[in-house]
Amino acid sequence: MTTEQPAASDAAADRAAVLFADARALHDAALARLDADDIRDAAEKAWCATKRAADGLIVARTGDEPAKSPITTRELNRLAMDNQDIGHLADRYHIVKDALHGDCFYLGFCEPTERTERLIHETIDYIDDAEGLAAPSTAVAQEWSPDARSNLMTPASMSGPAPGQALARGAAAERSAALFADARAMHDAALARLDAGDIRDAAEKAWCATKRASDGLIVARTGDEPERAPDTTRGLRRLGMDDEDIRRSMSHYYVARETLHGSCFYRASCELIEDTERLIHETIDYIDEAERRVAV
Repeated sequence: MTTEQPAASDAAADRAAVLFADARALHDAALARLDADDIRDAAEKAWCATKRAADGLIVARTGDEPAKSPITTRELNRLAMDNQDIGHLADRYHIVKDALHGDCFYLGFCEPTERTERLIHETIDYIDDAEGLAAPSTAVAQEWSPDARSNLMTPASMSGPAPGQALARGAAAERSAALFADARAMHDAALARLDAGDIRDAAEKAWCATKRASDGLIVARTGDEPERAPDTTRGLRRLGMDDEDIRRSMSHYYVARETLHGSCFYRASCELIEDTERLIHETIDYIDEAERRVAV
């Protein structure tokens, strides 16, 4: 894959423009959710805006649109190898991915809120810089301090277990119950957003509810809480090796991840709407079944 020559086709330029426009719309939505005091939702929308802007840059430079988030990460890192300005952009991408997407949205660790809000607001600068870098001769106009990482949230400032630290049985049961409660709250929020006509937001909340319920099951069975979505997937697979019911329920987990999280939220491809809405509603069945498996 070339890294310094922009895609020559008009189709690539048009697609990049669409992606940057979607990134700006998502950032507007993030600010609206922040005004509504939903910082967790705002954080995820700001992260998605960051990803869509990164996708726009990648399409403009290579002609290829990443199909999944890990591909966005890989291709952005490749572009950064030959361009220092894109390298600074990649640093910011990783910060937002960890702080807004991983910690605030998935785990509910949004403290200190002032720093989270700053990252949400600064997303528009990332979009502007990424769009400017769609042409290889353009440099980033605004400097990004590498010291910004030190101002972000760290596990020590968050509640919950440290990564890789197994919980005692009583603590694991309490943590599992908290995760299932969060999953149900996220599903309620998904239905509220669906009623408000925002199927894209509803899809991501339903996916997060699915992941949190899965984490609750894993914590209850093993004492270890997954830190990221790949850890959740790996934990479920391990449990499924010895539990046929868990193995069967994993089909919903995979479908929700690909359809709600990947297609509908990230790529704004929510068709067929009836199928997407059905998956959102059926999330509560997954939560119920996962919680039942805790006692087995």
